[in-house]
Amino acid sequence: QGWFNMRPTPMTEQLKQDMALIRNRNYLDPKKFYKSVEGVVKGGKPMVQVGTVVEGAAEYYSSRLTKKQRRGNLVEEIMAD
Repeated sequence: QGWFNMRPTPMTEQLKQDMALIRNRNYLDPKKFYKSVEGVVKGGKPMVQVGTVVEGAAEYYSSRLTKKQRRGNLVEEIMAD
């Protein structure tokens, strides 16, 4: 009811790793404040949606990532830094 008829996302291994990284992000940068993620889990099942960011045509040269810089998921992106 409070989640706009959204179904729980099936837990894949990549999603589990991403959720663990988000849960422990305070340890990556202790000086930055992050809001708690406890409200994401409802009844033990995560209520998240996974998508792809599509860049606009105006961002072609300014903030576009090269193919070498792109990663498959959040964990790979953080480990590359």
